[in-house]
Amino acid sequence: MTLTRNASSISSAFPPWTLPIPFNARFLFKKGWHSHEWERRGSIYLQQSAFTTSLVVSYARPFTTARGLPGLPARLIKWSDEEKTLHDQILTLRNEVYAHSDGASYSFQPWQSEGLITVIEKWPQRRLSKDDTLAF
Repeated sequence: MTLTRNASSISSAFPPWTLPIPFNARFLFKKGWHSHEWERRGSIYLQQSAFTTSLVVSYARPFTTARGLPGLPARLIKWSDEEKTLHDQILTLRNEVYAHSDGASYSFQPWQSEGLITVIEKWPQRRLSKDDTLAF
């Protein structure tokens, strides 16, 4: 999904205690960390994953019900259609990939060849596109 940046970002509706959201988004953008795991060497993808996870979980926190506390109703925030689409996508990522391990997001396939036995793992990529990061 590609969004264009407008005058207000989707994180502008949040109170100051949500500061990790714009900080992490700016840092990911500044570093150019929008890559798939195989596109970068060394620990860059690991660092990208940490910042992306923090961004997604921090963003979704106000909208998530926890320990009996109600989440912030999304209907109270006025978003464009594109912003609402990104919001829904981020909440889905939070629930299925970042904060929990959804069975549909991961798969494991046993593999054997010439005495080697291993498991091929499919993990979801922990990345946001450059345009989606700019939407914050």
